[in-house]
Amino acid sequence: LIKGNAHRQLGNLESALEALLKSAEVAVKAESLDREGAAYLSIADVYSIIENYNNAEIYYNKAIISLRKINDSLRLASALLNAGDTYFTNKKYDAALQNFEESGLIFKKINFLNGTAYNLGNVGMVYAEQGKDALAEKNIAEYELENRVKLIKSDIYQNLSASYDLILTNPPYVPRQDVEEFPPEYRHEPECAFDGGEDGLDLVHRILGEDRKST
Repeated sequence: LIKGNAHRQLGNLESALEALLKSAEVAVKAESLDREGAAYLSIADVYSIIENYNNAEIYYNKAIISLRKINDSLRLASALLNAGDTYFTNKKYDAALQNFEESGLIFKKINFLNGTAYNLGNVGMVYAEQGKDALAEKNIAEYELENRVKLIKSDIYQNLSASYDLILTNPPYVPRQDVEEFPPEYRHEPECAFDGGEDGLDLVHRILGEDRKST
């Protein structure tokens, strides 16, 4: 398992799959649900990187089945979250939402704030793709964040009237030529999430140039 994950980190995906499949086989024979679930999860991640989404879905589901049988809530939630990402990329929005909703409940129960935040964003992306912007408010209420989050749909500052002491933003920042040369594992997200124009800073220039009211 360690060897397979090391190959994955280095980009040796064929070798990673070979090692991870062997790891899963050994774990099954040893009746080690923990290692079995971890191996299936890593295998699914590799298949997702190489855009073999059908196999990714199969192995994410195998991981989820194994992890449900043991007391590892965080890893189960992570498997559900990653599976939801794959369903989302494959435009299976109902399946994605189902996975995100379950992983969100687990993250909330174990008070894992990073997972909760990431999951909240993913649910919002599903609603956006389905044209259900109004459900974003319901999503925030379900996470009990009404007093901390205010939704405003705007093109940069177009619909904003307040002033701000601090702006946190993660706009596209990669030069277009670099985006065109992305390896497969970078292509899970929509291209518009990365493409920042010729110098990668199109939106950054707009944010800085239009920031008339913030301090």
